[in-house]
Amino acid sequence: MDNVETIWPNQLCNDSFCNLKSLEVTRCNKLLTIFQSNKLERITKLESLTVCDCDLVEKIFDLQGMDFEESHSEVESRLRKLVIKGLPKLKHIWNKDPQKMFSFQKLNNVEVHHCMSLKYLFPVSITESLLELEQLDVYYCGVEEFVVDDQGEANVALHLSSHE
Repeated sequence: MDNVETIWPNQLCNDSFCNLKSLEVTRCNKLLTIFQSNKLERITKLESLTVCDCDLVEKIFDLQGMDFEESHSEVESRLRKLVIKGLPKLKHIWNKDPQKMFSFQKLNNVEVHHCMSLKYLFPVSITESLLELEQLDVYYCGVEEFVVDDQGEANVALHLSSHE
């Protein structure tokens, strides 16, 4: 999988991947982004996402280019488990606050390991919907804040230090 540069082709049928429940992306060393903004509405049934050992991945959910002003209804994600490991270039799980466009109420397990470029975990609007979160494991990461607002400012007083 070393040569994979994109998971989702630009030309997809409307129903493509709409029933996808689990996705594991491992050792795709040319991949930069897992989900582009124009593919997010197709993955609402996704329950488990694992991304491991992808050297160049910088963001998981790319929300750049989404028009939050025009969105009229919140899309509720079924994502329950999010595992991110060994992504040395990862800067963002969400590169923009989804601001009531996406809800992650079912998310109950988040594991983030060995992501030294990641500085924060959740934008504010995501934390407002984390009603079922039971397990949060973060280690060997550059995470300094758990929650930031849309200007990148911390909203909680909890800080972490990276483990050497």
